[in-house]
This record gives sequence, C-alpha cells and structure tokens, in this order.
Amino acid sequence: MLSTLQRRSINTFHSTRCCCSLLQSQNYGYPKQPIRSHISTSQPIKSRHSNFQPIRNQLSVYQPISFQLRTSSLSVSTTWSSIRCYSQSLNDGKDDQNVQKQRPKRITTFQKVRYMVDIFWAGCKALFRDVRLALKTRRKLGLYHVRDYSRLTREELRHLRQTRQDVVKTFPVALLFMVPFIGYTAPILAYFYPRQLLSQQFWHPDQKKEFVLEEYEKRSQYYLPLIKECGITAKEIVNKDLLNFCLKTIDGSYPENEELLHFENVFSQHEDFSLQKMPRYHLVKICKCWLIPTGWYLPRWYLINVLNKRILKLHEDDVLILRDGIDTLTPECIEQAVHVRGLDEASLNDESKKFWLKDWIELSSNVKGKDISFLAHSAVFKAANFEMLQQNGSKVVDQVESR
Repeated sequence: MLSTLQRRSINTFHSTRCCCSLLQSQNYGYPKQPIRSHISTSQPIKSRHSNFQPIRNQLSVYQPISFQLRTSSLSVSTTWSSIRCYSQSLNDGKDDQNVQKQRPKRITTFQKVRYMVDIFWAGCKALFRDVRLALKTRRKLGLYHVRDYSRLTREELRHLRQTRQDVVKTFPVALLFMVPFIGYTAPILAYFYPRQLLSQQFWHPDQKKEFVLEEYEKRSQYYLPLIKECGITAKEIVNKDLLNFCLKTIDGSYPENEELLHFENVFSQHEDFSLQKMPRYHLVKICKCWLIPTGWYLPRWYLINVLNKRILKLHEDDVLILRDGIDTLTPECIEQAVHVRGLDEASLNDESKKFWLKDWIELSSNVKGKDISFLAHSAVFKAANFEMLQQNGSKVVDQVESR
C-alpha cells in the first residue's frame, strides 16, 4: 500500500509531465527538452511501515514535490500569460470592430439617386409655395397690373419680382423634362449646374453662400477699371474736379454723398457719360459691374434696356425702404439689399451694412429725376473701397457720422 503523500507525489508528477508536454506542443516558449523524472516508477516503493527506509528513498520521494512546485508555477505563469495574450487579442478585435463602426459607410447609387430626388422634390414644393404667394400679391395690384406699388410693402414687391425670376429660370428645365426619353437628362444637368439652371429654392444653404460670394467677386473685379475709365473720360473733357475725385477714390478713399452729388450734372448732361453715346467698352464695364451678360453678339440697345430696368427697380426699392424706414428691415433683408447694390455682406458686420445702406438711400433719394448713368456709377464709387477700409480698421462709420 502506498502512502497518501506518495500517491500525491506520483499524481502531481504525471500531471506536471502532461502540462509540460502540452506547453511544448503549443510552443509557449518552454524549452523542448525531455523531462527527467526523479522517481523510477519501475522500482517498487516501500511502505512507510517497513523497518528499512533509507534516506535516499525519502529524498527520491520528496524531490518530485519541489520539482512539481517549480514546474507547476512555470505552467501557471505561462498559462496566465497565454490567457492575458488571448484577452488582449479579444480587446484588439473589439477595437477593430469599433473602428469599423466609426468609419463612414459607403453611399450606394440608390442612396445618391434618392438624395437627388429629395432635393428636387423639396425645391419644387418651395417654388410652388412662392408662386401661390406671388399670385396673391399680384391680385392686390389689380387686373391690368398698373405700376402703382403704393399698395404693396417692400417685402411683397421684392418677393413678387424674385419669384418671377425664379420661374423664368426654372422653366427651360421643366420644359426639357417633359420631352420623352431626352427629358431624363434634365435632372442630371440641373444637378451638376444648379446655379445656371435652377432657382434659389433648389439650392443648399452652403451653395447659396458660395454663389453669393462668386457674384461679388465677379462684379467687384470691374470696379476699379470702371473708375479709371471715368478718370480717362474726365481728362478728355477737361474736368479736373472729376479727375481728382477719381484719383482719390483709386487711392482708397470713401466718397461722400456731397462729393458725388456735385458731379450729377456731368453724368446726366455730358455725352461721354450718356448710355446712348458713351463708347461700347465703357458700357460693357458698367454692365459687368451689375452682372449683366455682355457678349459680342448682344446689341447695344439690349444692354441699355437691361441696365435701365435694373437701376429703375433698384431706385424703386430705395423709395420703399425710405418710406417704411430702414429700422424695420431684418438683418437678412439688409444683407440682401447691400448685396444687390454691389457690397460684400460676408466681410462686414451688421452695423457697417446698415450704415452703408442708409448712406446709399440718402444719396438715391437726393438724385434729381432718375438718372440711370449717375446711379449706376455712384453705386460703384460707394462700394469700391468700403470693405477694404473696414477690414483695415478704418472707422469710416464714425468719421461720416461725425460730419
């Protein structure tokens, strides 16, 4: 009969041997050497009740216990390291899954088409609402549409004119869409060219800001060339006051209303500043400052008529703002008003925009009659250097108000 201690030693030895062989097979870094047992299982082990039990046998029995402890500690540490590596791999897998979840999903073609259809549908509904509101406003003017805008507010008149332009701009796309087979290309063309083919109801807010900035950059590049052309004309007609005024504006000063009103007769009476008699290149520069298309195929009378209509509408809007009061306008209305008159509203604060609009309306109200050439040139003179002076920290508002 084996003692309890001997049986435990033998069982521990066999379990240790199995664990080490398993570690060697899995390549956990344990040395691949055969384990030398300190007990020979072939030799019989005497019982503790025998009289003769040498010390060597006792050592041979107890030695595997210390070996088992060392081996078991190694196997336990190795096992814990493997568990730690496995748990770390699981955490890495979870991190990879989180990264994959955070990555934006790829938009399919169906989603793109649906997004484009939603844009067109929302724009059509907004345009239809504006048309209904414009028809209600139109009924206030009567059946024959007499040009008596005293019945309308400034916002109603602006909305009526803007809706008319939107319908005219969107009509060719709607007409092309009704053509069989070819009409399917109309939404695609409108999607890639929204500024040229679609009205503002179909634009995204970011697109609106981008298009407004493009319009200002397109027209502002002709401000100084037009002022230089006025200076050349003043030199030809031998008007030193106008020449000095143009040079002063080119140097970067902001003109006052009294200075501009001093040259009203020059623009209205002299032939070189008349729209019918001035050179074509001078007329083209004015039209480009007012975003009027100028091509070699467009006749002179067309450019003059479009410029006349635009300046007359602007003057009527000035009269309505003066009647209702500039304090009744919202910041959005002020931004739209200064943009139409040639000012960059994105680089100015509300106080500067309101001051410039008030200064312009004061100039427009003091003009005798409706001199188109003088108003068209005066807006360019007023808007040429105002943004630059405000950005450089010049207190134009305080200087003019003090005067």
